Amino acid sequence: MISLGKLLTKRPETFMKYVKLLLSGISSTAVEADTRPAFQHQVNTISSDLSDQVEDETLSGQLASVIKLLDEYNRAAEHKTEAQQRELRGIITATTDTIAAISLSSKNRRGANAIARE
Repeated sequence: MISLGKLLTKRPETFMKYVKLLLSGISSTAVEADTRPAFQHQVNTISSDLSDQVEDETLSGQLASVIKLLDEYNRAAEHKTEAQQRELRGIITATTDTIAAISLSSKNRRGANAIARE
């Protein structure tokens, strides 16, 4: 069995290949949201700026930037989803109230018709 640590130490380009693959996965699997294209562009830009000879501090900073972008993107997507859920709940409540009012009105009308016939 080959140790991933040994492989990455012997071949730094392999390490960077895995980092870029991870960044590509983060970018491509982001949930749908209005800001997804911008998020993907930012992550892809950071990924394309990485080279096999990047300094550890630079790599660490760029990866920290990606983590920050991902956090901000997820928070924005969560807020958008929550707003859509509140809107949907409001629509369902209004629809339910309307159906209940129509049903009550129909029952009252039937009762009034029965009294009128007597």
